[in-house]
Amino acid sequence: MDFELLKVTYLKLRKSVIRYLDGFDEESYHYQPTEKSNSTAWIIPHIVAFEKLMVTDKIAGYVFPEFISQENIEIYKPTVDGFKLSKEELLTKEEAIKLLENAQKVSIEFLDNMINQSDKVKDVDKATAFDRFLFNFSHETEHLGQLKYLLGTFKRTRWKLFDGKRGREGR
Repeated sequence: MDFELLKVTYLKLRKSVIRYLDGFDEESYHYQPTEKSNSTAWIIPHIVAFEKLMVTDKIAGYVFPEFISQENIEIYKPTVDGFKLSKEELLTKEEAIKLLENAQKVSIEFLDNMINQSDKVKDVDKATAFDRFLFNFSHETEHLGQLKYLLGTFKRTRWKLFDGKRGREGR
């Protein structure tokens, strides 16, 4: 199992999510295409709650530092209907990015320990750890696609407000 490749992939994916968030302003960050759609404001902390519940909590033999509060886990866990939460109940974009960065720091420390075969990970089942991170990649990749959809839909919706024919202001 190539934990070095796992680390590189993890970093590329996480950096893509964080970099993509730069395209969101306050309005687009909270945008929901329908009343039953989740916004980026819910999806980003949800990614971190999922990483805690489905990755770090599932790897036995290693003590992971906390990177998300229990309160936030309850708000953003996979079984919650995030679209029901008000703007005031959700984390700001800056808070959500900080949460992503904190989770990244914890996961990278773990992966570095796996790469270096540190004593800290001597009791960790390598196959389980590898599988949990792969599972997380598919989840985070799915949400990266949703972020792209949300931002694109938001922009198309706003363009239509200017000119119904071509969707662009002044044309």
